[in-house]
Amino acid sequence: MKDSLFDFPVKIRKIEWPWNNKATPEKVFSLLETYFSHLQEKRVRELSQYSFHEVTRPCFGLVHSVIAVSPFFVENNHQKSDYFTIRIYQKPLSDLHMAFNLAEHHKTRIEQLIEALGSKHYPETYFLESSEYLIVLQPFLFHPICDFSKEVDIYNLIELLFLASKARILLDYNHNHFLRSQSGSLYYVDTDYMGVLCSSEFNALHSNLNQSMIFISEENAKYIPKGVMKFSSLNDETLAFSKLFLTLLTEYVSLCHTDEVNVSPKLMKKINVISEIISLIKLS
Repeated sequence: MKDSLFDFPVKIRKIEWPWNNKATPEKVFSLLETYFSHLQEKRVRELSQYSFHEVTRPCFGLVHSVIAVSPFFVENNHQKSDYFTIRIYQKPLSDLHMAFNLAEHHKTRIEQLIEALGSKHYPETYFLESSEYLIVLQPFLFHPICDFSKEVDIYNLIELLFLASKARILLDYNHNHFLRSQSGSLYYVDTDYMGVLCSSEFNALHSNLNQSMIFISEENAKYIPKGVMKFSSLNDETLAFSKLFLTLLTEYVSLCHTDEVNVSPKLMKKINVISEIISLIKLS
């Protein structure tokens, strides 16, 4: 993997084997072949030969790296479509009914994300399994971390709040979990979400909105009115959501004003802007 594949700063480190004693190369390669053996390309690929890279997008302070895997091609001419993020989960060694299956736990949560967010906001995902391991493959997305500086970002964030809350899932609002494509799509690329399922869609929206406020700034708050009104116009369900969104946003502003002595000057500037723009939103 080369820096030239990216349009933004990255840190790339080639590694021989990412998992130490967690999994053996032979067993992992055997599982990978169940996916990569279907490739019918003119390029010559060596079976059971893969390269691994640790990739970090150092845009918002300390962020976690991801492991990328790519089949080894004899001509050493990789394309973007050759790279996948890879995660490995070990299944319990015991057959006891009470043994906690961490792999199944993660698979279930990933499937919930897929169902909730759909292909528009979640990467295509492949599960490769044996009796010992679960491998999760996703196409590596060569997109930068979303800074939520564009109008389309705020609209996408509103849509994500709707989808996550409808599924009663609380997303993990860490900047490096949200990538923006050139087409303006917003991808949530974490393979997990926070805690257990929320008790209701209302509580889910309340929690998601509170956490997502980290992405709203004094500068991008101006995009909220247009985003909410556009989203509310889609159908009755999005209209009902948008009204509830505004109610909770108003409550958030009110609480900050009530506790103004403990609110930082920077946050209060943002709250004042949000307070002003709420009055601009007219929903039918």
